[in-house]
Amino acid sequence: MQKKSDHRKWSLRTTIILVVLLTVATSLSIAALLVLHNVVQTQQRNIKQNIRSTATIVATSSIVKDNLTTKQPSARGDIQRYTRRIQQATHVDFIVVMNRRLIRYSHPDTRVIGHRFSSPKDATKSLTGQTHFSRETGVLGNGYRIFTPVYDAKHQQIGIVCVGLTEKSINSETRSAELPIVIGSLLGLIIGIIAAWLLGTHIRRRLLGMEPQEIATRVTELSVINDSMSEGLIAIDQQRRLITANDVANELFPTLTIGDPLDDELFEALFEQTFKGSKSTINESVLVQSKELIVSTSPLISAGKRLGSMALLRDRSEYQLLADQLAGTTQYIQALRAQTHEFLNKLQAVSGLIELHQYDEVQRFITNTSADYQAQFGNLNNHIQSPAVAGFLMGKLNQSHEQQVAFTITPDSLLPKQVASDALSVDLIKVLGNLIDNAIDAVNNADNVRSEITLSINYDDESNILVIEVTDNGCGISKEVKAHMFEQHYSTKGRDRGYGLVLVKQVVDARNGYLSVTNNRPQGTTFYVELPLSNQKSEGDD
Repeated sequence: MQKKSDHRKWSLRTTIILVVLLTVATSLSIAALLVLHNVVQTQQRNIKQNIRSTATIVATSSIVKDNLTTKQPSARGDIQRYTRRIQQATHVDFIVVMNRRLIRYSHPDTRVIGHRFSSPKDATKSLTGQTHFSRETGVLGNGYRIFTPVYDAKHQQIGIVCVGLTEKSINSETRSAELPIVIGSLLGLIIGIIAAWLLGTHIRRRLLGMEPQEIATRVTELSVINDSMSEGLIAIDQQRRLITANDVANELFPTLTIGDPLDDELFEALFEQTFKGSKSTINESVLVQSKELIVSTSPLISAGKRLGSMALLRDRSEYQLLADQLAGTTQYIQALRAQTHEFLNKLQAVSGLIELHQYDEVQRFITNTSADYQAQFGNLNNHIQSPAVAGFLMGKLNQSHEQQVAFTITPDSLLPKQVASDALSVDLIKVLGNLIDNAIDAVNNADNVRSEITLSINYDDESNILVIEVTDNGCGISKEVKAHMFEQHYSTKGRDRGYGLVLVKQVVDARNGYLSVTNNRPQGTTFYVELPLSNQKSEGDD
């Protein structure tokens, strides 16, 4: 059985601190090593220069020259006293003056004055008049020294000066030079640790305390949720740049690009009101780019600061398709119920006439009833071969009858089954619904003895065009209204209206059709619509 690992991954802050600390430590270590190397090299050059200068001063001193040839070596001699002063002034460890026989005339250890130099092989190299450096072990221990010849007034070599420093002194001076570098490196490391901790804390705060894996999980979940929504989601920042858009929004508006400014038309339709104030909008109808949308918008606010705005979009046509189909079915059912109720009454009338033996009246009553049915519903079912459209028109017939409006569908109207697709039925319900409702409003607002509306639907098989004509004897349309009647939000019926004729115009434009409005004589209006079925984009056969 595999054992589960209890290893816990480091947090983001710990990782940042360790990475920064490692980087700072590595950088400081390399820099310190390079600086120390240069310091050591410089220190060695300074030591060489110091002992060379000291040896030159002693070798050219008249005290040394005069006493080296005339006096015997002594711990209290002039040469010893002189070299002691020079040694203290120049901070060297030893100054040894010797004659050509390598007998010492000066030395920090007075006990060896008068004795032969401890490293004769090293010293004899300068008996030929040469100056040289050496690292050897002497009386005072390991050291770094220089041998310089001493000449008299006739330029005859009379002795040698040896000046040097022990390794202990050299190491002490080197450590003194290295100490600031080490202290500076430690301070830099401490500052790096503090900076790394502050950086990790700042990044963690900016990431809302979440770790990278948690952020990745949240982003993945949010992306899945956004793309699984049935509504379109569009969010923009304060500069109108697109922050995000889910799949539904991209299907509605394929030109959306993250980071680019939102199109002016789309911005004005969706976000203009939200940008003007901080209030949200809920389920508003918007027409944009030939699409009828249901839009809800709200500002994006975090920590009291406004970051942008968000909009949820729903394509109204999808809901309208189902609503219209349900409406058509409902109206169809209501019409059938009304007919059933009416026929029950008529059957009771027939039954009563039969009981009274009024057979001629029965025959006349049945003939009249059959004629009325054929005139009102028979032709409609036979000629309008789309159940949704037929049911819808039945509902409008009943609505008109209730409002005492004579609504007539011409007997020659025809909508064949082969062209009555679902998409066409939806478009027809949009067109007919708005035109018939406007006609009913127009005749109700007119002073007519009899309010009349006539509908004609004809299909031209040769040109594959559906022709619709709605005529009323209402109050007519003025020139001013005609100039603006197809503009969104323009209406003579009050606020939050002005969508009906815009929808009609959009359907006609989408099918590359034709729409005209004319005034009738003596009064009324005729809407004439041509819908080519060969160029339709959304048409499909079931």
